[in-house]
Amino acid sequence: LAVFPGNQGGPLEHVIAGKAIAFSEALTDNFMSYMVQVRQNAKTMAEEFIKRDYKIISGGTDNHMMLIDLRNKKISGKDAELALVKADITANKNMVPFDDKSPFITSGIRFGTPAITTRGLKENDMITIVGLIDKVIINYNDEVLIGEGIHSKTQVIYGENKKLHLFHWLHHNDGRLLATAEHMLIHVDLKTRGASMPGDSVIEKMERIYSAHKNLPKPEGLSRAVGDKV
Repeated sequence: LAVFPGNQGGPLEHVIAGKAIAFSEALTDNFMSYMVQVRQNAKTMAEEFIKRDYKIISGGTDNHMMLIDLRNKKISGKDAELALVKADITANKNMVPFDDKSPFITSGIRFGTPAITTRGLKENDMITIVGLIDKVIINYNDEVLIGEGIHSKTQVIYGENKKLHLFHWLHHNDGRLLATAEHMLIHVDLKTRGASMPGDSVIEKMERIYSAHKNLPKPEGLSRAVGDKV
């Protein structure tokens, strides 16, 4: 049992070799120093979460990870995980003691420090990381804030009867222009599947939109490829 199904597992040569390399690395002084830093980082991270009113199961951590009960933050583990992924922060939803949610939703989330320690981060960096995590969890519905930081703007260049000529900008939150695009919207009859005049109420709305935009400066790079009037 000590060999199979214990430490060795199945008789797969690549698995046995991988474990041999891992055990060899674990015997080095460098690995010991790394693991001490992993634990120190985890301790600092847990303390910082507690300062921000997060409930850590067991009140802290003595190893490389921590489990947080999010119920006092009014967010599920699933929603927190998805929001953090959008912000490029990897974490896993996790059930907590006496959880009132299903394993597919959960009330908790789990964090660990080995990966960020491997990248050279130290205790002071944990304060910054917890601040970013807290910002995402508090604003988990704000995709502009927590996501890629990309937003778009649209201007109506021309509008008449059954068509609207639109120009779009895609900006990063730091102000960089990422892309522009333009296209024509044409009203189509679902029965004939061809362009047709919309009803008076639709025309009125289209004209109102165009009127609000018609005196704006024309965008740089505007093309006539999708419409004759600009």
